[in-house]
Amino acid sequence: MAGRQSNPLSALDGLRGIASCIVFIFHGLLAFSPMVYYGYGAREHGKWFHQLPFLRLVYAGPTMVLLFYIISGYVLSLKPLKLIRSGSWDQVFHTLSSSVFRRGFRLFMPALISTFITMLLLQARLFEYISEKSTENVGYRLEKFELHAPRLETLGGQFRHWLASSWAMINPWTWERYLNPYNPNLWSLSAEFRGSLILFLAVLGLGRLKARFRLPILSCLIWTSAVCQKWEVAASFAGMVLAERDLHYGTLEVAKNKPTITKQTQTKEILLFIGGLYLASYPKFDGNETPGYRTLSNIVPFRIEQDKWWQIIGGMIIVYSATNSRLVEEFFTGSFLQYLGEVSFPVYVVHGPILHSVGLLVMSTSWKYMGRDTLSQKVLNFAVSAIIVIPVLSWVAYVFRKVVDIPCAKFSRWLEINVTSDTAYKYSTVRR
Repeated sequence: MAGRQSNPLSALDGLRGIASCIVFIFHGLLAFSPMVYYGYGAREHGKWFHQLPFLRLVYAGPTMVLLFYIISGYVLSLKPLKLIRSGSWDQVFHTLSSSVFRRGFRLFMPALISTFITMLLLQARLFEYISEKSTENVGYRLEKFELHAPRLETLGGQFRHWLASSWAMINPWTWERYLNPYNPNLWSLSAEFRGSLILFLAVLGLGRLKARFRLPILSCLIWTSAVCQKWEVAASFAGMVLAERDLHYGTLEVAKNKPTITKQTQTKEILLFIGGLYLASYPKFDGNETPGYRTLSNIVPFRIEQDKWWQIIGGMIIVYSATNSRLVEEFFTGSFLQYLGEVSFPVYVVHGPILHSVGLLVMSTSWKYMGRDTLSQKVLNFAVSAIIVIPVLSWVAYVFRKVVDIPCAKFSRWLEINVTSDTAYKYSTVRR
């Protein structure tokens, strides 16, 4: 992996990799304290130094989910917008058609396979064993941290329950958040799928407009989506705005063709990136009572979810910095972060079952022998759990990528080639 050439799109891969790890940390920390939702100085929950801005980003899982949507909006709209700017209308249609066809397969096939495996392990009593051992360790059931799905008497009944849960997860005809009992963390895939389809529709509907008209309309759509609390849509449109902007200014040119930037410019870029990190640190609860964020909470006049609004703005600045700041770009294109980017989706898909099995067993065992009453005990428990769970997750994510994720991506492409017709596209291309 060493020696890879730095480029803006690779930087987004690295950023996605970090975000996926942060979501895992967030879900792991939930087992120890609800403080993950609060900022420093907020009522009785804001007592710890790691709740300060910037530091709390290490476990700001909800912020990272919005960042996923922004990055997806950027990447999914980039190619069709580029084709629109070049006037290649036939290729615009072909690209959008391909994206719409493959999007559901790309998001849900790995998720369905992972939940199917979880269902088989549940039926084989693995999670029942974990529940019994954790109960022995702490003296009572830790239902909050166990797998949500019930174990049924027969494999056939379990399979039908899995089918119903799977359909509820992929059902595109509802805006309701559904927590799949075989992996509740996958709720965001349904939201991302809906946001993607609306994004493709916006690209198609606004494609013939000039960019100077398209951008104001997109800004209005972001605001409208936020007011209506459709945050996955707002974040997807935010990514599209950034892609439009970068195409206009030629940001995606090869790095070696870009002029050398001055130290003054570097300073401005870093300060902007830091500002984005600060806004992205806006806490989920009691932001209007948190020092440093009280003023921000009074700026937006309408009643919207302040945390998500400022987190999206912070996420936009972070993505902008990753594609426009040479220093930030080089950081996110390091070899290790690029690998995290490659396994980011597998980590996101499999970390839930890992936490409900290995994580729960290790955590309860640690509680049994080291206690969990004092702060030092909680920190030690978390450290011990992380030392054991992270290598397991890393290995499972690596295997899942090789055995499931990559084959699913290839299958969706193979299926598209074999069941669709490019006759009209080829004919119109020849006539041009």
